[in-house]
Amino acid sequence: MNFNYTKKNYTINLLNKIRQLHGRACYYSRKTNEILTEERLTYQDGLPLESAPPGHGAILMYHGVVPDCESRFNWRHVSVSALETHFKMLQQSCCVLSVKDFIAGNFDPSRFNVAITFDDAFRNNLNYALPLLEKYKFPASIYATAANQFSSPWLWPDFLDIVSLFGDPVIEICGRKYSKKGKAYFDVETHQALSCIIKNEQPEYEFKESVYKSLHRWMPNMYRPDFRPYWELMNDEELKQIDGSDLITVGSHGYYHNNLGELSYSDAIDEIKRSKLYLESLLNRTVDELAYPDGSYTSQLIEGAGSLGFNVQLAVDLRYDESQAGIWPARRAGVYSFKRERTQLASAISSFTDSQL
Repeated sequence: MNFNYTKKNYTINLLNKIRQLHGRACYYSRKTNEILTEERLTYQDGLPLESAPPGHGAILMYHGVVPDCESRFNWRHVSVSALETHFKMLQQSCCVLSVKDFIAGNFDPSRFNVAITFDDAFRNNLNYALPLLEKYKFPASIYATAANQFSSPWLWPDFLDIVSLFGDPVIEICGRKYSKKGKAYFDVETHQALSCIIKNEQPEYEFKESVYKSLHRWMPNMYRPDFRPYWELMNDEELKQIDGSDLITVGSHGYYHNNLGELSYSDAIDEIKRSKLYLESLLNRTVDELAYPDGSYTSQLIEGAGSLGFNVQLAVDLRYDESQAGIWPARRAGVYSFKRERTQLASAISSFTDSQL
């Protein structure tokens, strides 16, 4: 046996071998990722669009579109590059319909069918989404509140996401104390998130005004130029402008963005009436599309909104057995920015198609 093979030489050769194997592993891993990214999505990424069942469909729900830094405050905004990636995928593999055509079932039986919606009517929809919709000739519906007219001209989730970054460790709202953990406030006694309390326990707009008042010291942060794209809403003239596009339909998203299903029926139907009156007066046409804020509705509201002329009603997840009603809300799949650009769309469509395959 040759004992001249010293411990030092053995170690050097072993390290070289490890480096060689590691290099090969990195190479194949890199090549595999390139293939997955450029040619096909993995199962974990979501259903590849070319595998989506023909003759079926999904309604996509977007919110904001920003140039970059899409998840700075929340996952509701996608980047411009992500949206264009999604549109390229849809152009290649799907038939894109208006919401009304989708609800009417005017599907292409040979392709997967998609309708595009945007909630909240952010100004960035006009600046960044509309040019891409026009480029690809895709119809879309945009659902607006009347919050652009308020003294606090934003929607409460966007206000809370931004201002909570700067607020005191403990705040008090209507006699209840909330402590900050990470980027959010929680009730010190029940440990419920303030956002959940606003949605479910105290959904009235008066409570939202109390939240604004309690956090008013940090309100100037909303007007930082780099923060504005994440909350600014279209004003009345911009809503008329975008509704004038042959591709765009502006519909109702409630008047205050309250969770309508958590209000009393009388308060909820009054808000829906007020929203319809505001939009019809502004746009000088009938408004018959309604997207429930936060997907919150009741069976009674479905019938009430239908009697007001809302022939198209959209939710997120369906909460009841609406099959007995003459009008029921259509389910939508949210598109969010917590995944890679290509998988944002594929994951949303997968949530729709799992039950269809």
